[in-house]
Amino acid sequence: MSPTSALRLTGEMIAVASRGELVRGSGVSADEGACIDSRIARPSQVFFAIRGPRFDGHDFLAQTLEKGVTGLVVRGDRAAEAMALASACGDSVFVVAVDDPQAALIETATAWVSMLSPRVVAITGSVGKTTVKDMVQQVVATRFQTHATRGNQNNVLGTSLTCLGLLPRHEVMVVEMGMSALGEIAALCRIAPPTIGVVTCVAPVHLETLGSLDRIAQAKAEMVEALPIDGCAVLNADDPRVRAMAASTRAPTVLFGKADDARVRLIDVTLEAGGFPAVRLRVDGRDLRGRLGLVGAHHGINAAAAVAAGLAMEIPPEEALAALETVRPGHHRMQEVVAGTIRILDDCYNASPLSMEAALETLAAVAPGRRVAVIGDMRELGAIASTAHWQVGHQAARQKVDVLIAIGEFRGLVREGAVAGGMAPSQVFEAEDAIAGATLALVMVQPRDTVLVKASRALGLERVVEALARRFQSDGNSKGE
Repeated sequence: MSPTSALRLTGEMIAVASRGELVRGSGVSADEGACIDSRIARPSQVFFAIRGPRFDGHDFLAQTLEKGVTGLVVRGDRAAEAMALASACGDSVFVVAVDDPQAALIETATAWVSMLSPRVVAITGSVGKTTVKDMVQQVVATRFQTHATRGNQNNVLGTSLTCLGLLPRHEVMVVEMGMSALGEIAALCRIAPPTIGVVTCVAPVHLETLGSLDRIAQAKAEMVEALPIDGCAVLNADDPRVRAMAASTRAPTVLFGKADDARVRLIDVTLEAGGFPAVRLRVDGRDLRGRLGLVGAHHGINAAAAVAAGLAMEIPPEEALAALETVRPGHHRMQEVVAGTIRILDDCYNASPLSMEAALETLAAVAPGRRVAVIGDMRELGAIASTAHWQVGHQAARQKVDVLIAIGEFRGLVREGAVAGGMAPSQVFEAEDAIAGATLALVMVQPRDTVLVKASRALGLERVVEALARRFQSDGNSKGE
């Protein structure tokens, strides 16, 4: 590797990292990171032509070049094709031939992080990790040049792409780490070795593959085990399984939560107009107050986690709380959609028993009038799936939901739980899928309703949100003319 390529994502650097061969484009760099999807490729990126179950990136090389990428990483048997396509771009595109582009992506990301050596703040947990990641990013950015996971790209491919988006100016990288099996977080920690690790909670998610809460905790603890002695574990004091992870590391620990011994202790959360929380924390014996730009009281604990991560980075808690006022929800994550006179709480990106309970509590707390809940399946719950869906229906009744629309495979159990909890059968409706659910919602939702839409991502309940937004925004516009 030449000295000039030391801090540039060049074909030479990728070839060395992946044990591949630079077959074209000496000295050319990809200054805007990497991509694996030709549809969202950007100028000055390197395209890794990975093969998936339904596609092969090699079939889209021409499209990526049209988008302006400056590098292609391809299998050796497709290198000649890649070189021929790249030749039309003059000398502005490099081509690296490797045995396996996916392995090359991971190896390159690992080497790039090692070269740039940012401090890595890693976040994991069964619930809340994307929100906490967004909060921590905002807190850390008050003092440091910061790069972070976009959205929830928290698997091995997403983490590798995040790492290759690092620039030499970045001092800190905030990374969300997800998993569905043992060993996956350990693999992510080899790509992006954490300095600070935040664990939000252990809850019944991925039970279908892991089988028990103890095994989920074991998987999450892989991140804590990877911390260096001069790092820091930021742990939820209220979750016994998370608290116990302190024994998995020689790094110091910062506890957050409602527990008396939490260094960042959540004292109180009150909802102000619109459902936005005002939080009171006690940090090192001092009471501090702040307001959040996210809907729902459950974000109080997330704020405590972010402030604790800030302490681990020597960021004063007052500055951290001030930064949290500017955090806004991610797409489909308790995102407020106002359409005409109705208010939609769009939380359809993911769902688990714990997050479903929090969402229903939020609906009850913020709705000034009728409460409508459009609830879809929670996936990957394994043996507890039936009980968990029945309990969601029961919780909807307890939160005095006026209209419940249950969607998906477990809709009957949601209905049973709701009726058992006291809802009249005439208040509960069932739909097989998102399209049928949207049709029902268009009939049942009335002006001035507050509507919660929540399910696991696979249900595609954004269709319900979009249908309601079109209908009621149109009605509102018509009335205003």
